[in-house]
Formats: sequence, C-alpha cells, structure tokens
Amino acid sequence: MRKVLIILMETLWLGVFLLVPLYFVYFPELFGLKLNFLQTEQVFEINKIVLFRLLVEILIFFWLIQKLLLIPKTKKTLPWVFKVSLVCLVIGLLGTLIWSRIGWVNWWGNYNRHQGVFSYLHYLFFCWIIFDQLGTGERLQRILRIISLAGFLTAFYAILQYFSLDPVSVYLKTDVFLGRPFSSLGHPNYLGYFLILTLPFSVFITVQAKRNFTKALGIFNILVQLVALGFTFSRGAWLGILAAGWFYSLIYGLAHKKKAIHFCWVVPLIVIALLIAVNVWPSSKGRLTLAGENSRSLQSRLLVWQASWHAFQKNPLGGTGLDTFYLIFPRYQNQKLLTLEQPNEIADRTHNGVLETLVNTGLIGLITYLIFLVSLYLVCLKTVFQNKSNAKLILLGLSVLFGLGVANQFGFSTTVHQVYFWGIVAILLWLISDRKQIQYKGGLLQIGRTLIGLLLISAVLLAIKLNLNAGRANHYFYLAQNELGTKKLALLQRTIQLDPWTPNYQYNLLNFQLNNTLSLNPETIKTVGRLTNFQDYEYWLIKGEWEMRNDQPEEAEKSFQEAAVLGPYQIRVFETWGRALYESGDYKKATRPFEAILDFMPNFWQYDDTIAKQSPLIQDAYRRFFKDNPSFRRIFWYLGESYAKLGRTQKAEEYEKHWNTETLEQ
Repeated sequence: MRKVLIILMETLWLGVFLLVPLYFVYFPELFGLKLNFLQTEQVFEINKIVLFRLLVEILIFFWLIQKLLLIPKTKKTLPWVFKVSLVCLVIGLLGTLIWSRIGWVNWWGNYNRHQGVFSYLHYLFFCWIIFDQLGTGERLQRILRIISLAGFLTAFYAILQYFSLDPVSVYLKTDVFLGRPFSSLGHPNYLGYFLILTLPFSVFITVQAKRNFTKALGIFNILVQLVALGFTFSRGAWLGILAAGWFYSLIYGLAHKKKAIHFCWVVPLIVIALLIAVNVWPSSKGRLTLAGENSRSLQSRLLVWQASWHAFQKNPLGGTGLDTFYLIFPRYQNQKLLTLEQPNEIADRTHNGVLETLVNTGLIGLITYLIFLVSLYLVCLKTVFQNKSNAKLILLGLSVLFGLGVANQFGFSTTVHQVYFWGIVAILLWLISDRKQIQYKGGLLQIGRTLIGLLLISAVLLAIKLNLNAGRANHYFYLAQNELGTKKLALLQRTIQLDPWTPNYQYNLLNFQLNNTLSLNPETIKTVGRLTNFQDYEYWLIKGEWEMRNDQPEEAEKSFQEAAVLGPYQIRVFETWGRALYESGDYKKATRPFEAILDFMPNFWQYDDTIAKQSPLIQDAYRRFFKDNPSFRRIFWYLGESYAKLGRTQKAEEYEKHWNTETLEQ
C-alpha cells in the first residue's frame, strides 16, 4: 500500500508541475475539444489556481492516509535554524488572519489573482509533502525533467503565437502586448518569469545527459526557451536570467576558486553596455531604451511604488492583508498616473516584491519572510561550500530563486511562479536534509495523531468543495455575461451561492438589481461591504445609488463623499455620483462631480492646434484619448444636458461640442 500511495502522490505533484503552467480556459481546444462546462469568465488565473489547489488537496488527502495507516521508519531532519525560520514564516502568514484590515480578501484573495492565505496554505503543503515524500534521486530527476518539459511546451506555444500560428488565436490576440507572446500564462512578463524557473534546469539536464541524442534534444529545448524568452521582450525576465547566471558563477567561483567568478563581473558590464548602446544609437527603438513607451512605463512604475510606500506607512506593522493592494491603491494613487495609464486602470500589484510584502503583511511579514529566505540560503550555501553531493544542483536552485527575486523587484509572481518557487524550495530542503531512524510510539500519542489526521482529512474535504465551487462560480459568472433579464439574475445568484466571498460577484449582482430597479435590502448591501471592511469605493457607490433612489439624498451624499475619499481620481466614482444626482433632478449639484472629473483628468480631450508643440508621447495621448475612452463623452453629455435644463445655454453649448449622439447610442 505504501508503494501505491507514493506512486499516486508522485503522479499528483508531477501533474502540478506540468499542468498548472499549461492549463487555461481554451486548453482543451488545442486538441480539438470544445468543453463548454469548463468555460470560465477568467481565461487564465482562475483555471490555474483551481487546478493547482485541487491537485494539492488530493495530494494532502493521500499523504494523510499514509500517515494514519502506515508507520514511518525514518524521517528527514533539517537544521534547527531553518526549523525556527519555517515556524516564523507560518506564524507570520497565519497572523495576517488576525491583524489584516481586510480579512475576507486576505483569506480568499482578490478576483484577479486569488493569492490569499487559502492559496498560500496550499503552497506550503505542496512544498512540505514533496520534501517529506521525495525519497529517491529518481523521483527528483523526474521532477527536473517535467520542469524542463513544461518550459519547452510553454516556450514552443509562445513561438507559435509570435508567428500567428496559435490554434486558438481567434480568442487570444498578441496585439494587446504589441505582438509579444504570452503562451499559456496570459502575459509576456509572466512567461518570461516562468522561463527563469525552467531554463536553468533544462541546461542542467542537458549537461548531465550521457547520450548524444538526449543532449541534442536538450540543446533544442534550450534554444526554444531562449527564443521565447527573447520574444517576450520582458526586461525584468532578461535581467532575472542574467542575475541567476551571475549568482551561480559568483558562488561557484568562490567555492571552487575557478575562473567562473570572472563571469560575475562580465554580466554587469554586458548589461551596462547594452543599456548605453540602445539609448545612444540614433535609430534604436527597443525595449531597453529610456524613451517613448519605455519612459512612460518607468514613470508609471515609480508612481505605483510611491503609492505603495504611502499605503505601507498607514499600516506599517501588520499590513492590510494578502492580495488587498487593489483595494488600497486608488486611495493613494498619484494624479500624474492619469497621464501615463488608462484612467480607469487600477494597479492590483506593487510591481516590487519588497513593497508588495510590506503593503500586504507589514514589517512582521517582511521580517519573517526574510528570516526564512536568509536561513534557506545560509544552510544551502554551507552545503555548496563543503562541496557535498548535489552541490551544483543546490546552487542552481538558489540561483533560480535569486533570478526570480531580482525580476520580481520590477514585477510580481502569479500562481505558476509561486508553485515553482515552493516546489524548488522543497527540492532544496530535501537535498540538504538528513535522514534518521525513528522509534514508533503508540498509546495516547497515536490516538492524538489519529484524531488530528481525521480532523485534517475533514478540512481537506471541505477545501475541495470550496475550491471546486470557486471554479464553478466563475463558470456561472461567465454564462451570466451573455444573458439578460431573469436568466442573468438567476445565474448571478447561483454564482454567489457558490462563492459568496468574492466582492466582484456581489457587486455585479447588486448593480444588476439597481439598474433593473429590483428590490434590494440595505442590509444585503452592508453585508457585502463587510467583505472588504468597507474599504472599497464600489460599496459606497452602490450604497449611495440605493439611498438616492430611496429619497435619502443626505445619506447618499455622505456615501458618495466616502467613495471619493477611497478613489479620489477614479472617473467611475464621480460619474456615478453625478449621474445619480442628474437622475434625481438636482441638475445644479450634478454638474459638480462631472466637472471634478475634468479638473483632475489631463486635458487630452481638448485637442487643438497647440498639441503639435508637445512631445510625441503626449501628442499620441491626445490622438488616442477618445478612441481608448469612448464613454468619456458621456460626461460632456450629462454636463451639456444639466446646464441646458438650468437655462445656461452658453455653458451647455461649450460642453456639447465634445460629445456626439452616435457614440452615446453605442
């Protein structure tokens, strides 16, 4: 039975390494299958996280069965320093359940990323079970080969996308990313960061291969991944892979006193020379120039970091909770960002690993995480410098994690990167651990273990139900987008029955009920507000609209003002506010929120002869403004109509020239 359970567990963790990077909503269509019951509103992330959590939950189930039914003869031991750091990490993670300001989102994650405590517990169990059950070098080699295969398949698919040969390109357009492929991961940067995690292991396997045919396949695999990495044009990924090579060469050179250490000086020089060349060369328009689109991207990133720092300063000790930045960001958003990004775009990540940890978990979270990483590196580097067996593989794993860490200072990890991060950590722990004989103790201790095991099995079964419901909820949400009337209402209600913890679903239902003048209980609105601890301006907008329609203008005014505090530069806040006042017949007050939008927005809507004197980037922003934001004309329609009803014809005509009937009808 022990052998059967091991085979089942190994199959599951290999499935995680292979399937999670590859799977997305149109994955079956790559093989000519149209499975409507698997369709979800989210194309990538919800599918990956649900699949990962489901496989890990089944993995935990078999692991617990093994622990309950079979008596272990040996166990792996880790240095006490690392044990302490691991305990600190778990305490820091679970502690967010106590001090997080936005508890439900901290637990469940936000709609786009799903990276709450619930998911992180799965990452930790995934890591621990692999460490506990890896057992033999053959199993380790199979993991490495699967990692290499996953890298090859995602890279090959990316190349097909780049040359417009994607079988499901009818759904997926690389035009959104200026022709940069994103493979099965959803974004060029996600693909690039993933290849940081797979390419070095592909090189390792190729170097270790003994047969020429295997080496040839390995070289082909490496070339495919390198080409795909180049096609991503992800500067963070390029820097990350160079950083991984730099770290490996530095430590290897120091440990073995080899000339490889010189590579650690060559890499920075290559990077500096490349940056100088592409910025000095007159015709250069590449991804590394500090002009045009790249200048805009850099400025935008700096402003997001600034907002992140302000958010951290408000909650320095414990942070606001995992995956909560999308709720906090609008309050601290810099007005200058409106000239660089789409006006309604909300950053849900800080694009910097250190800031992300500070905002989400505060100093407590950052310190516990750093203790964990430092102890991991110290224990592993000790093994490397002692030149024990597998020292090269240990160093390679550390280098890969270092490269991802560098890249994440300019981006962030998604489900796939977290899976591989914790998988590599598990491999490193197994490589540095010792095995010792243990003596079985029965009696009360065994009874206690059995009770805990049964309790955990019950928790796993509940987790499976919650996880499957999360996927099913997104399926019904997808179906609701294409329906109207009572059918849409029923689908939205079914969505919330399955997943009542995702605010996005709740807001969709409440807005549908408001827009269709359906009865709505104010207590229901308040219950939804508790999911985000009333920190989301969407809650206050819905509350304000309901109050306005129920003849409570003073209460509505307070709600809209609260929404404006949480989203001072969000067009949706002021447009909803102004529209509610307009529909109530208070045309004078209605003009104020709409004119507030014109005050804080860059005047890209005022296209005139002076634009030719602006920079090419600004000129392009003026030209594209109404194309990218067609609904912005509605603001002028409301202003024109409001002033017309107030009898201020000249003011009305001033705004009317900025809107047209055709756009409004659409």
